Amino acid sequence: MTSIRMDPKAFAVGRPSAELDRHVADALIDATVSLLHDKPRGEITVRQIAAVAGVNKAMIGYYFQNKDNLFLALVDHLLKRLSDAFCIIEKSIEKIDLQERNPTRIIIESIIETYSEHSVGLRLLITEIQFNSQLKQLYVEQLCSRPTRVLKRIIGRLVTLGYYRADLDPNFTTFTIEILLCQLIMNENVMEPAFGFSPGRETTQKWVDYLVEIFDRGFRPIAALGN
Repeated sequence: MTSIRMDPKAFAVGRPSAELDRHVADALIDATVSLLHDKPRGEITVRQIAAVAGVNKAMIGYYFQNKDNLFLALVDHLLKRLSDAFCIIEKSIEKIDLQERNPTRIIIESIIETYSEHSVGLRLLITEIQFNSQLKQLYVEQLCSRPTRVLKRIIGRLVTLGYYRADLDPNFTTFTIEILLCQLIMNENVMEPAFGFSPGRETTQKWVDYLVEIFDRGFRPIAALGN
């Protein structure tokens, strides 16, 4: 989404068109994401969001009722994007030749790319799960019914095809992949001081290579490891 500058006078008479509705709502969500790069949710004000979006702050009440509902809309938008991305991964796995391409690499590279694209929203979600909030409830409910469910299907299919071990648990495997890959997003700011890694594409690719090797050693049948 791209932030747009709106003239508050445009809303002076009548209800705005559906297209304008969507543009303004998207601009407010986009502005919120932008602000989350620099400050936690609790420090972001309605006035700041409206200023970045280029609209009157009354528009937040018009479209979302309040700031909390705006954050709920942001999380819902993020989870839908993640769900779509995971479905694309699933389709990629369905079409590949398992003798020629490594599905573990496709899974890991695709998820890291998706998480990196939505890093701000993911950090918000992971922070919010500590609290008993509507955001936590939405995250838990939607995570189970969207990306995680798709990844479980992918793992289950690879088990059925014999590419992964027959005793591999799709639930624990999905949990392990999700937790490990989230860490790249969460620990971006401590990679260099704590581990001596410079954040960037080269480090990410080395970590992908490392994870693919580690996961494949654990996921693949012993007889297949020599291939």
